[in-house]
Amino acid sequence: MPRVSIIVLTYNSDPAKLRATLAAAALQQGVSVELIISDDGSVRKDFSFLPDFFKNLGFTNWKLLENEENRGTVANCCAGLNAASGEYVFLTSAGDILYDH
Repeated sequence: MPRVSIIVLTYNSDPAKLRATLAAAALQQGVSVELIISDDGSVRKDFSFLPDFFKNLGFTNWKLLENEENRGTVANCCAGLNAASGEYVFLTSAGDILYDH
């Protein structure tokens, strides 16, 4: 079981900001991390880059949740929380960068 579930909430997120957030989360050291990307029905979405992105980082413990329609922030948070298996949960969004590894 991962120690920390990092849930990245997205909705029409800037791709560069999303990549920066995901990289910062995936590169955490000294703790077991799972990454959950929970998208709230974005109109413009392309998550096809994720498998290669995480492979290049050597990170395998991730999952993508895609809501078909926008259900709102709270429902998106709940979807991410329901998928989380970590002892601790950290909610964030595209553009938020963790301070250090």
